[in-house]
Amino acid sequence: MKQNTHSTRKKWRWVISLACITTFMALPIAAMSSEGAGAETAVAKSATGDIPATIDINLQQQCPSIKGLPKDKKEVKGFTHRKHAEEYMKGKEKFSKYEYTDEFTCTACHTGAASPQAITEEGMCASVEAELEKAGGPKKMASFFHNTCKACHSAMKKAGEKTGPTSCKGCHGR
Repeated sequence: MKQNTHSTRKKWRWVISLACITTFMALPIAAMSSEGAGAETAVAKSATGDIPATIDINLQQQCPSIKGLPKDKKEVKGFTHRKHAEEYMKGKEKFSKYEYTDEFTCTACHTGAASPQAITEEGMCASVEAELEKAGGPKKMASFFHNTCKACHSAMKKAGEKTGPTSCKGCHGR
């Protein structure tokens, strides 16, 4: 049983990290609020704890099949994934570059996802690779993270809101 739990946790880390990358490359969903069933599913799933509490974000390690990624030197360890999805993102859409609703906050980072299932589907590396190519290639990976995470945090800070880190060490120095 312990091996199965470890395997599940490892799979979630991989899936969520890839989904985060996909977020930075896909187009926002304009009509997310009309997707009532998807939103209800996201809330129900997160309430049961299906969203990992923390994840490490390292695309080079999780998708070695993507050629041309920059050298792995600044992964994000201990990203508070569940708190972002269930608490931090609520009521903060105006700071995000991507549209989302409080019922389905996932699209703030996983743009283009219509449901939690869309985030965890197999073949995520191929989808991330295709999106990276559209946005200038794998070498632009860091800018995808910064344009999503850091830009939101910076906008919140500028507005005087409580926010997460805006410095390099704030995310990469853990």
